[in-house]
Amino acid sequence: MTHQPDIFWANIFGESCRLRMIVRIPVTERPLANLPGLCQNCKHQLEDSLCQISLRVQVSHKDRVRQDSEEFIVNIGSGIEDNIKRFGEYEALYFEGRCYTNVEINRNANLLGNALKGLGVNKGDRVAVQMPNSPVVLSAFPAIYKIGAVVVPLNPLLRPEEAAYIYRDCGAKVILTSPDFVGRVLEAQKQTPNLQHVILADRSDVPGTIPYDDVMSSNSDELAVVQTDTDDGAALMYTAGTTGPPTGVVHTHYSLYVTALLFYEYILVHRPTTRQLNSWALNPKTLQFSELRQQV
Repeated sequence: MTHQPDIFWANIFGESCRLRMIVRIPVTERPLANLPGLCQNCKHQLEDSLCQISLRVQVSHKDRVRQDSEEFIVNIGSGIEDNIKRFGEYEALYFEGRCYTNVEINRNANLLGNALKGLGVNKGDRVAVQMPNSPVVLSAFPAIYKIGAVVVPLNPLLRPEEAAYIYRDCGAKVILTSPDFVGRVLEAQKQTPNLQHVILADRSDVPGTIPYDDVMSSNSDELAVVQTDTDDGAALMYTAGTTGPPTGVVHTHYSLYVTALLFYEYILVHRPTTRQLNSWALNPKTLQFSELRQQV
């Protein structure tokens, strides 16, 4: 079966045509000069964005011819397993004096995925994550992706009434949080009948919560990746709600895949960068600043 060409969304800013818009076109549609209503600046932006990825995307899983018997899983959560197969085990995260490998992160994701399934989380269900960045968060996202659920990342500083609105709106069944913010979460849960389980990292003595270590120690580290469609939701990001109630914005499995692909192609391949530390020193005698640079 041959799939239709990918659709690429490009955010472009016009000059002479005074245009700002989202353009939806197949990546194979060339030349871009034939697109109507665009100034030269817009055409250059589109050409620069599309030409870098078109060849690789055209041979990706959306366009290639495949046999019906071939295994085909469109799930962004499978990316971490593909990473391990291609590159082996390596240190992927350094956090509070300890290194975590990609294999360890994946194993924790599988343990948590099975735990969530045991709590009744199914494909399409929402799982909220309301805690600061940590190894738990890094494993939680692929865990939720792999079982076909939708991750809802939330600012841990949300007030209980703000969090409760989002819990109700997204229909979250389970939430992961940390000790510093569990009080806010439990207060918000009182206003949210659909939020059934609170998984708490780093502590096991808070009533009304499930200790993270307990669910991780009582499940298998083998997890089958649920097959999802390209348009199935993977993440639900909520807006700040400055002009009204927060609104959930859906990111699909394929949109996250394309985002990663664009970053790889455009940033890592076509625009390699050198990291550099810059600092300024003040000479107390001359009151002059001097710049210090160090390559890292």
